[in-house]
Parts: sequence; structure tokens; C-alpha cells
Amino acid sequence: MIHGCEINVLNNGTLSLEEKYIDYLDYVRLVQAAKQYHVALEVSNSSLVKKDKRLNCYENYEKMLTLCQQYKVPIIVSSDAHDPSWVGYFDLALDLLEKFHFDESLILNNDIDKLKQFIKKLAL
Repeated sequence: MIHGCEINVLNNGTLSLEEKYIDYLDYVRLVQAAKQYHVALEVSNSSLVKKDKRLNCYENYEKMLTLCQQYKVPIIVSSDAHDPSWVGYFDLALDLLEKFHFDESLILNNDIDKLKQFIKKLAL
């Protein structure tokens, strides 16, 4: 069974996951667990569009991406659009990855064969 977690920043600035669970998701643990359980982490263009409402968004991605490179954990770049007009836009996410000189070999969805290999390993 594959498990995941998404935390949303609500309009009033609170998070959609209780603090007692968030304490288990500091970045080192998150990235190490992603590697151990063969999970790709997401870089969402949508979260970067709403940077005024998403506190520390760039700083949080910087921490996560640095650790992903250190531990060789793959990522998926997504538009994560909740508005149909934003579907397929990745420009801010790609700019961020370029800014951090992120290792392109760790981006799963820039090569269909690499993505298929990753998914195939999930089925094993």
C-alpha cells in the first residue's frame, strides 16, 4: 500500500494537518523516509504562484531540495493546478530548480523512460 500526505495552508494561515503529526515530518526525516520507501517528492508550481500566502515556501523548498540532492531522492515537478487555467504551467518550479542547480537526473518527469522505471520499481 502506498501512503502519502499533503499539508495545505488554509486561507487563515493555519495548516490542514495537526501539529502532532507535523512534528514527525521535519525535512531530514521526510527525505530519508522518501528514499527508504521509494517515494518521489513534489515540487509544485502552484505553491510558488501563491508565495504571498505560502509562508517560507522558497526556504522550505530550498531545505527539501538540498536534502534530496544529498540523499539522491527523486522529485516530480507538477503544476498542481487547482485552477484549470494553470494546468501544465511549470515555469516557477523550473526556475526554482535552476536557481538551486538541482540535479536533473533526480527529476523523474523530465524523461518518460526514467519515470516508467521508477513506477515499475513501485510495483515490485
